[in-house]
Amino acid sequence: RKTTQTRLKLNSIIFSAAISAYELGGAWSQGLQLFRVMARSVMQVNANVCAALTSCYEKSSNWNDVLQFFHRTLRSRVRLDTITSNTAISACESGSTWKE
Repeated sequence: RKTTQTRLKLNSIIFSAAISAYELGGAWSQGLQLFRVMARSVMQVNANVCAALTSCYEKSSNWNDVLQFFHRTLRSRVRLDTITSNTAISACESGSTWKE
């Protein structure tokens, strides 16, 4: 008898959904850790992943990390939407570094 295995292909949609779920559940640090796993893989980061990750950074109030991520993303070919950009600005505001 043959058995069929269903494999879940990990991609940026799954990672962005998981990162968002961690952030919404108040477990933003796990979302940041999941992104580190993704970054070590061969997957390409897209705007959805950036949006989810930026929300995690906003919750962490770690403005330095969000600025570094935002600058790296701007240098890459990923186009950020207005909401993601505003979330990054909000994260800096939360860390009292809105002038950055």
